[in-house]
Amino acid sequence: MRLFAVVFIFCFFSCTTKQYTPQEMAHEACECLKLSNTPEFLDCDLEIKENLQAYESNSKWMGEFRDELLRYCTSYW
Repeated sequence: MRLFAVVFIFCFFSCTTKQYTPQEMAHEACECLKLSNTPEFLDCDLEIKENLQAYESNSKWMGEFRDELLRYCTSYW
């Protein structure tokens, strides 16, 4: 029974914490911006902000994210 609990907890945490690349996050953020002025935007924006919290202290990652965000979003607009 304990083994099952340990496996369940390990799977829960490893399956729920996705590691994003700056490119993946920028693409998702840009897709979210496309939803501006829709009810879905608020949920999308909140999810992006929550996901970005894990990377706020990583200046290299955030710099790459900003560069990619500009590249993705300016090619859309």
